[in-house]
Amino acid sequence: MAKNKILPLVAGVAAIAVFGAGWAILKNTASDEAAVESVTVDTLDGDITQIDYNVQDDEVSLVYTDGEWQWSEDADFPLRQTYAETMVSLGQAPSATALVTETPENLADYGLETPSSTITLTNDAGESKTYLLGDANTHTGAYYLREDGSNTVYTMSSEFYSAFSNPLYGMIITETWPIVSASAVDEVTLSQSGKTLLSVDVTRTEVEAASSSESDASSVETTTETVTTYKASDGSGFVDADETATASWISSLATMSFASCVDYKASDDTLTSLGLNGDATYTLTVKYTSGEEEKTFTLLIGNGSGDGVYYVKQADSTAVNTIEGDTLTTFLGTTFSSLTA
Repeated sequence: MAKNKILPLVAGVAAIAVFGAGWAILKNTASDEAAVESVTVDTLDGDITQIDYNVQDDEVSLVYTDGEWQWSEDADFPLRQTYAETMVSLGQAPSATALVTETPENLADYGLETPSSTITLTNDAGESKTYLLGDANTHTGAYYLREDGSNTVYTMSSEFYSAFSNPLYGMIITETWPIVSASAVDEVTLSQSGKTLLSVDVTRTEVEAASSSESDASSVETTTETVTTYKASDGSGFVDADETATASWISSLATMSFASCVDYKASDDTLTSLGLNGDATYTLTVKYTSGEEEKTFTLLIGNGSGDGVYYVKQADSTAVNTIEGDTLTTFLGTTFSSLTA
């Protein structure tokens, strides 16, 4: 009988031991990385005038010149200023979410032996500080950080990590698609190799319409409405076009937008490789009204990228952008006969 009573007792002791070990691990983790009100990492005095960091294989260097942030390699790069301003705001006096340890046994435990990112901030006096970012804490989402030359490990918010995680082209100002309303479009021409594939002329006429008053059948009210008509051509003369099909074709222009910029200053070789200066290049010309001004928008349309987008370039720009493929594919596939049948 005594032997039977020992087994539950041993099992109970073992369970307590396992629970105790687990509690010790959780307790140590909590004490090491407990959130604190504010832990300030060693700061850099003066105004930050240069930011250097790496993200994946992209090394980014930004400098503050003539009152604005610029890419160090080319001041013409259209950099969105808010990205650099956020990095300065968070990097001027880095505020950690926790001080993890001042004497780490193994930096590799925090991803800091081989950091995922190195951030160097330089002030107007030429002084600099370098911070090393490691792994994310799987429980809190915060990232481990230490200053170069120090072993003290902190955790930083994901906001800090994200601010220094943008590749150069992730901070570019992408050009704005100019056609925002189909009602502003006056003429559209699509051509290839100098040959007109499809051209549509839009005419809007204000006409008066009479209607009886709802309250008094003998009273006639006059209103003005806009009647829109379309004529289409394949280069051999304009004929009446189907209103519904043509309106839909033109309306699709207002749904397009530039998805991203892939090269802000494309070379001739790049344009050739993307199909933007060859015989297969489409040329889209849109005449439209902006406010009281008549404008013309000319877009060169090149190859598809293979992942659902087309490479495009405005005729008066050096930048190559992308457009999502579905709408543009349908637009390019519309023929003269489909609008006039």
